[in-house]
Order: sequence, then structure tokens, then C-alpha cells
Amino acid sequence: MSPRSPYKPYDQIPPGTPGSRPRSPAPGSFRPFHSDGDESNPTEVLYRWIKGDNSPRRSRPSSSYSTPAVDHAYRVKEVNRNDNRLPIEQALVHKEFHIEALQGQVRKLVSENAAECGVLNNRIKILQVEVAALRLRLHRTEDNLHKTDQTRAELEEEVKELRQTVAEQSHALTCHEEVKKEALAAQKSGLEEYFQRIKTDDQRAATQRLEEREQKLLAELSEMHSSELDSLRTSYANELQHIQTAHAAAVHEFLARLEGKLAASEKEKEANHFVAYLGEKINRARSKSITKERGENHILVRCREIINAGRRRSKSSTSTELVKSQDSSRQNSVDCTCSHRATI
Repeated sequence: MSPRSPYKPYDQIPPGTPGSRPRSPAPGSFRPFHSDGDESNPTEVLYRWIKGDNSPRRSRPSSSYSTPAVDHAYRVKEVNRNDNRLPIEQALVHKEFHIEALQGQVRKLVSENAAECGVLNNRIKILQVEVAALRLRLHRTEDNLHKTDQTRAELEEEVKELRQTVAEQSHALTCHEEVKKEALAAQKSGLEEYFQRIKTDDQRAATQRLEEREQKLLAELSEMHSSELDSLRTSYANELQHIQTAHAAAVHEFLARLEGKLAASEKEKEANHFVAYLGEKINRARSKSITKERGENHILVRCREIINAGRRRSKSSTSTELVKSQDSSRQNSVDCTCSHRATI
């Protein structure tokens, strides 16, 4: 897109300015208006009258009006000359108008844009100062960059040297660590062998001491066991004799009680025989009278109750006697153990 022209076109020039004269048509755009039979347009009538042979010419001699051939030739020449001169004059007039309009626009623009030009000049001066400062700063930064490049190169060389020294020291350190590991492994193996030797010696000495101590303890235990066995034998013999005497007394007492129980059982058998006899007798008498049945049953029940009461008494007496005999035997055994412990 082309920039906007600072000059105004002719149709926008305000009236009263030097370049505000009416514009003439452009040379290429001038076209005479021809319309046959239209007499209302005066310019058309005037143009046809000028083109025709009716209008006199000041430059034409009077002798040219006499003969028709000369008149025709002169007319053709005049028409050609007018046709050639009219576009040139129109172009000159148009250019003059254009120049005057441009001059007016330039003067107007100069008068209108004087303040803007001052502001722009001040801005340009400020920008020039800033550009100078930036150039100075750029020059300084370039110098600093050059110096930093030099220092960077020096530092890179130092870094290379340091890396080389670090690599050498790391290699030396790895070699030293390997040698140290080998020495530690050899020392460890020697210490393990020495420790194993000491351990075997200690185990041998400990086993010898344990065997000696075991023999001593076995001898002491055998002596203690022999003495304890002798004392236990004597105490057990005394206790056995005491138990045997107590057992003989308990057996004698039990036999006496058993004889009493046998006598009671014989009495019970006699009572049972008597009850059976009464039952047989009642069964015989049952056929004689039915009214006597209740009394007989009552008698039979009463007899059975008496017999059962006798049995219960005999059982309770036997159980108490057995408990007493067991308690006496337990008391005798306790007395024996206490005496044995006292002797020990």
C-alpha cells in the first residue's frame, strides 16, 4: 500500500486560496459534445460555428475567400492547426493550475506542520542523545564482552588443568585404595588364622578344666549319695516297721468290724425270710377276704420300711468305720514321714 500523499486533490482545495481557481479538464479527458439537431447547448453551437466556414479569421487574408479550392485548403489547414494547438494549451493550463494548487498546499502544510516539526526535531534530538548513549553503552559492553571472553578462555584452561589433576589424583587414589584393600585382606586372613589358633587352644584348655571339674563333682556327688542312701535306708527301715505295726492293728480292727457286719447281715437275712413268710401267708389269706387286703398291704409296707431302716443303719455304720480306719492309716503314715524327716 502506497503512503498517503500530503497534498490535497483539487476538488478538496477550499475557495479563497491561491490554488482555488477552477480546474480545466485534463487534456485526455476533453471531448467536444456533439448532438445533431440540439440547439439548446450553446457550447455545441459555438464549436460547430468555429469548425465551420462561417466564422472569419483574423490571420486569414481576404484573398482566401475568393476561390473555393484555396478556401478549402486554408480551412483544412486552419482546422488541423486548431486541433493540434487546443490540447497543448489545455495541458499547459492544467499544469499551471496543478502547480498553483501544489504550492498552496505546500504553504498550508508548512504553516500547519511547523509545531509538529519542532516537536519532531526535539524528539529527534532526544533520540540522537539516546542513540549516542546506547552506542557508548554498546561500546562498553563490547569491551566487557571481549574481557569476559578472555577471562572465560583463561578459566577454561584452568578448568582443563584442574580436571587433568583431578583425574590423576583419582587414579592415584584408586591405586592406593586397591593396595590398601589387598593389605587389609592379607592382615584379615592372618588375624583370622591367629584367632582360630587361639580359639582352639582356649577350647582345649576349657575342656580339660571342665573334665577335671566334672571328675571332682562326680566324686563329691558319689560321696553325698552314699551317705544319703545310708541315712535313707535306716529311715525307710524304721518307717516300714512302723507302717507294718499300724497296718496289723488296722487289719485286726477291720476284721472285728467285718465280723460284726456279718452278724448284722445274718439278722437281715432272717428278717427277709420273715417278710417272705408273711407275704406267703398274706397271699394265702387274700383269697378268703377282700376286705382284709388293705390292712395286709399296710403291714407288708411297714415291715419293708423296718427292714430298709435296718439296712441303712448297717451301711452307715460300716462306712463310718471304713473312714475311721482310713484316717487312722493316713495319720500313721504322716507320723512316719514326719519322724523320718526329723531324723534326716
